[in-house]
Amino acid sequence: MKCYFRHERKALNVVCNFFMRPILPIILVLTFCIRAHAQSKDGYTTTTTIIKNADLVGDNEIDTGKFTILKYRRSYDISGVADEEHERYIFIKINSLNNLLLNQLYKLPDTSIFISTYFWSPWFYSHSRKISGTITKTKNLDSAQEFNLYLDYTDNKGKTDTLLNGSFLFKNDTNYFIENYVDYNGDYDNLRLALKEPLKVRKLDLSYQGVWKYQRNSTGKQELPSDIGKFKNLEEFDLHLQNLKKLPAEFSELTNLKILDISYNDFDSFPTEIFACKKLDSLDLKLSKISYIPNEINQLQNLKKIALDDNRLSSFPITVTNLPELIDLSITNGNIKAIPKEIGRLTKLEKLNLGNFWNYSRKNVCDSLENLSQLSNLKELNLEWTKIKSLPPEFSELKNLEVLNIKYNDFKEFPTVIDKIPNLKLLIICYEEFDKKTMIELKKQNRKYKVQVDTN
Repeated sequence: MKCYFRHERKALNVVCNFFMRPILPIILVLTFCIRAHAQSKDGYTTTTTIIKNADLVGDNEIDTGKFTILKYRRSYDISGVADEEHERYIFIKINSLNNLLLNQLYKLPDTSIFISTYFWSPWFYSHSRKISGTITKTKNLDSAQEFNLYLDYTDNKGKTDTLLNGSFLFKNDTNYFIENYVDYNGDYDNLRLALKEPLKVRKLDLSYQGVWKYQRNSTGKQELPSDIGKFKNLEEFDLHLQNLKKLPAEFSELTNLKILDISYNDFDSFPTEIFACKKLDSLDLKLSKISYIPNEINQLQNLKKIALDDNRLSSFPITVTNLPELIDLSITNGNIKAIPKEIGRLTKLEKLNLGNFWNYSRKNVCDSLENLSQLSNLKELNLEWTKIKSLPPEFSELKNLEVLNIKYNDFKEFPTVIDKIPNLKLLIICYEEFDKKTMIELKKQNRKYKVQVDTN
């Protein structure tokens, strides 16, 4: 996949992108963002270039097209010094440079000119369509053209301020698309570009508002488009932190998907569309307001890893015990009150996380821990903050257990069964897990396993 807007796209990845505007004879877009650049004596660097056979996609992406773009960039480059304006981009999009007559003053606003401004830094954002001023071409050379730009803007509070004033020489950049060529090699982080050649997409990362960046230019809705079904060869899909409430029906066409992250979303119900993804190997659903796991999850017979942390479960989801290939299961803060005997079906399980964060209300309070002894292949077990007071003698049957985390619990005394776990290599406790005498003894590291004492 070819792409020609590496600098603008990479810089704006730090923050959200913006709303697409109608294509008119001239479009001026200004953005503030943060990116490293060569330093000048006063800390500011300005570059002005002319890019022909180009197009401005959205507000900051330069791609191939039939227009000419004047690109202005001014950046603040003193290392370690904070400045409200880190970087300013201005893009002037025109059908042809010949459309701007020499020494002809174009007064704004004008029906033939559309101007939109954006101001960005990690801590500041402002945008306005209310632009006034003038644009005049003053020199027309073979390799450069000079413009007088006197522009003001009115912000959303009604305050008018200077946008740009001065005379600027824009030089032809005939190598722009060569220097900014990007070959994604199947690994995309931009939905618009991925949809250009969907069958080449193997990995798609839309995390951190990637869906909104695309939909702002079309429906404006916070949802995946139906075109998502075109990614027939997609194997890895990251959709976390998107505020999605549902997945489109076309999601079920992603039959080659192996890794899916849909964590940190706002699903109204369990996204059953994923059940068609039979090759799914890893599924991340944490913090997505899931209240139940349907029986149909057993259709994901190849699933090896699933994360259900911090959802709205009311008990241990027994349905996940019908996943025979499961190796890694995490259900922190899951309102689990007891471990069901059905957990023994997970004969290949190697890693189990049932811990809690101390300040969450939906904590696991694990009884019936003896049922964990059925997990003969278990290697790592996390039970931190689960209010357990003792460990059952059956824990000695966990012959492959290597790491046991029991910090921040309510033990009255050291569980001696820990010393009987045959292959234990690491025990994790907190600095005040047991009485002072026991803690002194454990810190001597005289046991066959290492004792890690955490202080946080």
